[in-house]
Amino acid sequence: MFHVQAFGGLLRPYHFLLPWVILTQFRWLPRVTGTWVFRMLAAFLLANLFAALAASEPQEALRSLGLLVANMSIALAVALMLTSGKLTALRLVRVTLMVALVGSLVGIAQMLLWRFAGVDLTLGPTQAGQLQAGFASGFRTEANAFAKYLNTAFLLVLPFLLRDRRAGRARLIFAVLVAGMLASLTRSALYGLAVTLGFAWFWYRYRGRGSIVAWRPAALAALAALAVALVFPFAAEINPYAFHKLTTFFDLREIIEGDSGGFRLMSQGLLWDAFLQSDKTVAIGNGWGQVRFSFTDRQMQAGGAELVMALGYGGLVAGAFYAAWQVAALRAANRLARSARDDEALLWEGVLFALAGLAVTGQINGAMIAPEYWMMYGLAAHAEYAARQRSFAVGTSAPTMRRQPLPA
Repeated sequence: MFHVQAFGGLLRPYHFLLPWVILTQFRWLPRVTGTWVFRMLAAFLLANLFAALAASEPQEALRSLGLLVANMSIALAVALMLTSGKLTALRLVRVTLMVALVGSLVGIAQMLLWRFAGVDLTLGPTQAGQLQAGFASGFRTEANAFAKYLNTAFLLVLPFLLRDRRAGRARLIFAVLVAGMLASLTRSALYGLAVTLGFAWFWYRYRGRGSIVAWRPAALAALAALAVALVFPFAAEINPYAFHKLTTFFDLREIIEGDSGGFRLMSQGLLWDAFLQSDKTVAIGNGWGQVRFSFTDRQMQAGGAELVMALGYGGLVAGAFYAAWQVAALRAANRLARSARDDEALLWEGVLFALAGLAVTGQINGAMIAPEYWMMYGLAAHAEYAARQRSFAVGTSAPTMRRQPLPA
């Protein structure tokens, strides 16, 4: 795929556009920096900067932290564009959905053409390896990242799907997204999605909107069950590993000791041990990316649940700021979702559910390198500013938004 090696990781083309976006929208910076979402993100970054300077290899820690800064800049750029009015939240959701739909169709086409015609339409060697293993990754290098992106897109538009007057369009969007999820089957993403859907159900019930979730979710769930039933007989032939994941989906031993789950827990255990190594590491961590292990002749950074990463790399201080920014983001989206009306309410309900999905899935398998991850926290910062201004401005006006339905 398209990238440049830097900071011990990969920089994508959009990373090089971020400085220009931030500089051109710089006059709006005070409105973004005044939000608790931004303050907690900045405090998290400062805590990790201090941890990197105090690390055993500060130069390496600062280099790894540089990649985190590059990714976090996405949140700032998105928040500035939304606050300045150069971009609306509704348009951002539309683009996210369209990329998810096109990515799903591309991934499915890649998989079918490879399987039945031997035609390789992948965009790079990493994606080719994923495809040969039976996983579609859309426009991403790996299926895991693509599955998490689909989760975010699905949760963003879930309120629209539940209340779209054009039921056929809602079913079509849902079917394509479910097909993409099955083609990029990732248990951690599906577990996180299931928990988040439970949260959405309780949120609607608590808000007195039980009628919203009365019948259409059952119809969509039936469609998803039908998709699984149709795919299941062929899964063993197309993707034996995915078939194994499906058949052991609720097997606790497989979840804990299986190949992917066992590897993730091993990596996370190394982070936890490094966090508890001394009073210093408990307080300020080991420096970003400085817990490593050897795997198949490669040096890898330890990862896992995001909270454990925050603790292992930045100590209790960074862990506290990580939790604080999650809470601030959820509170901001919840405030707008409860106060807005019509399509604005649907929009911010989706943002709330997507943020909840990131928080839940992040405690299974972190996704801090994904652009949509930081895009969502840019949305959250804007939501806090908009709620504070009592404008709920997500477009030029509410009536205009109501005449602009989500694209099929």
